[in-house]
Amino acid sequence: MGVRIRVPATTANLGPGFDVFGMSLSLYNILEFEERPNRSVRIEVSGEGVEDVPRVPDYNLAYRGFARYFSVRGRQAPGVRLHIHNEIPVTRGLGSSATAIVSGLCAAYLLDGCQFDREELLRLAVEIEGHPDNVAPAIYGGFVASGLYTSDFAPESASSSRLEKKTVSRPRLHTLRLTPPAGLCCVVAVPGYMLSTGLARRALPEQVPFSEAVQNVRNASLLTAAMATGDLAMIERVFADAMADFLHQPYRFPLIKGGVEAAQAARNAGAFAVAISGSGPSLLALTTANATEVGDAMRRTFAQQGVPTRILQLKPETSGVHVL
Repeated sequence: MGVRIRVPATTANLGPGFDVFGMSLSLYNILEFEERPNRSVRIEVSGEGVEDVPRVPDYNLAYRGFARYFSVRGRQAPGVRLHIHNEIPVTRGLGSSATAIVSGLCAAYLLDGCQFDREELLRLAVEIEGHPDNVAPAIYGGFVASGLYTSDFAPESASSSRLEKKTVSRPRLHTLRLTPPAGLCCVVAVPGYMLSTGLARRALPEQVPFSEAVQNVRNASLLTAAMATGDLAMIERVFADAMADFLHQPYRFPLIKGGVEAAQAARNAGAFAVAISGSGPSLLALTTANATEVGDAMRRTFAQQGVPTRILQLKPETSGVHVL
C-alpha cells in the first residue's frame, strides 16, 4: 500500500509578522510513502537539494513526522520506502522542512487507515518543528496567523482580584486562516547559497526600542485587516507601508549579500512590498503586475553583487496539503 502527498512551499513572517504570519505558495514537494516488510526504511531523493536531504531515518524530517504519528499512539512505525521529489529549494526560507514534516504525518494517518485531522496534524507538526508559522499554512493553505501559547495568568479564585501565575502544562495553538486574492503575484528571488535558521536567529537582538515594537504591532494589525478584506487594491495600498518590520529584518538583511539593494530594485520595478522570506536568504516581492520586470530587477541586482539568483513567479496557494 502506498500514498502520494503534495505539500506547498510557505513564506513566513511577511515583514512585521515575525513567528506569526505565513502564506502558502504555488510550489510543491511531492512525497511517496510505500509500506515495506520487516520495518525496513529506504529513503530516496530527487529534484532540488538532493545532496542536502538526509537519508538516515533519524535525521530525515519526513520520516520523523511519519514515525511521530505512531509514537504518540504507543506503536512502532512500519517499514516504509520514502521517495522525496523536491521542487522547493532547501534551506532558502521557503518552508522545505515544514513540507517534509507535514507529509510524513499525513502519510502515517493514511497508511494507518485514517483520514488526517488537521488540528492534530498541526499540533504534532509543531512538536517537531518548534513553531507554527510554516507548518500552519502548509497544512491549511492561504494566509495564516498562528500562535503557540505555553502559559497564562488566571484569577486565583472567582471572587479574588489578586492574580497569580499559573503554568498551563499543555500548549495551546491558535490559527486564523484568510484567503489571499487571486490577483496577488508573489515573485521570489532565491540566491544561490544557503542561510541557516540558526545563524539568522543569532543575529536577532534580545531587546528593541519600545517605539519600534509599537510600530510592528501597528503594521501587523493593518496587514491582517487588509488581507481580511480580500480587496486587492486595499492590500496593495496598506502593504506598501505595513509590511515594514523593525524586529528582525534590520538585523537579517546584512546577512543577505545584495539583499537591501535587490529589495529596493524590486520596489523600483513595481513591487508594492518586499520582505525576507522566512529567515532568508530568499526575498518575497508582492505585485499585481510587472512580475517579470520585478524578478529581472532582483536578478540583475544580485548579479551585480556576484550572487547568482533564481526567480520564481508564484501565486498564493489556498488548499494546503493534498493527497494525490
